[in-house]
Amino acid sequence: MILRSAPQGDGVARYVAALNALAGESFAPDLYGDVEAGGRRHLIAMQDVGCRPLTAREVEQRATELVKIVRSVHEDETFQECVDEAGMDERAQDEPPEWFQASLAAVRAKTSGDERLTRVERWLESARRQPSASDLINSVLVYGHGDLHRDNWLLTQRGVALIDWEDVGRMPLANELASLIVFGHLAPSSVAESYGVAAEYVEAVERSTARHALYLYVYWLRRLLEDEAADPSDLTYAEATCERSFG
Repeated sequence: MILRSAPQGDGVARYVAALNALAGESFAPDLYGDVEAGGRRHLIAMQDVGCRPLTAREVEQRATELVKIVRSVHEDETFQECVDEAGMDERAQDEPPEWFQASLAAVRAKTSGDERLTRVERWLESARRQPSASDLINSVLVYGHGDLHRDNWLLTQRGVALIDWEDVGRMPLANELASLIVFGHLAPSSVAESYGVAAEYVEAVERSTARHALYLYVYWLRRLLEDEAADPSDLTYAEATCERSFG
């Protein structure tokens, strides 16, 4: 049994719109109400699924199936209408997210001369020197989920379920696919081909994946430095991706 409580404000609107649009799909939980408590609005949604999150290996094995689900979300006209009616702004950007900046500051404060931090600083400098890919990445926008990391893909009695819909909106397709790729340890070109992106857009998917891998590597490194759990295979994949992309 899953009990979901979305954050206040825009988070509730996004969640409600997504659930209303996708209520008939296997990857949306049932809506139990939009309530107000303690001066905050909360959405309560529940689903009896007998579930567990997918592992990176399972994401890899089911990649074609997951990409098909993602594309079905992007092409769902009712979902698009709900996103528009909720007034959700475009989130098309190629700038580092706030959670990455906070993680980087924490890593810098906790390490001095650490080989991993030296590597991160080298990658960051290389990324800054690369020509901006914003125009390319933002050239294809979709109505998307916004947070396709593998903890949001659940293996249930009814098949694979996708949860956590409070970040829905208009966004670059490349950014949408990047988290699926990094958390599944997938090849960007393979996911792009499976989705059916135009040949000239494959570079956008690869560039967005590299940035996402860099951001997540720093986040996972912070977790390790703070004695929290981080999957070693995630770090290995992200490191290999960054080395290829940033040297």
